[in-house]
Amino acid sequence: MEPFFDGGLFEILIAASFVLAVNFVFAKKYLLYIFSFISISAPLLLFLYHSGEWFVMLALVCLFNAVFLVVLLWKTKKERPNELLIHFDYKQAIQKFVQKFRLKKQSPVNKL
Repeated sequence: MEPFFDGGLFEILIAASFVLAVNFVFAKKYLLYIFSFISISAPLLLFLYHSGEWFVMLALVCLFNAVFLVVLLWKTKKERPNELLIHFDYKQAIQKFVQKFRLKKQSPVNKL
């Protein structure tokens, strides 16, 4: 049970913030270069940190995942250069949220 009754509001705000950040990075080509460099160099730095069979295998999995992510991002950027990565209509989502949780006006109670 959730200790705070927020109805998932914080999760929605975190997801919306994540979408904004991803779209901002994807829209700027120089930020995409920086993101790609950091994504690939981080698993490569793991090889310098520690040695061992399991650690190397984990670093290889992380490196494969990072390279795969960067390849997919650049492929999408090449196919749709002027579009956002994630299409999300914020105004419509906010309107639906407000309509769903809008308090309806209650008729006054007749007192006897």
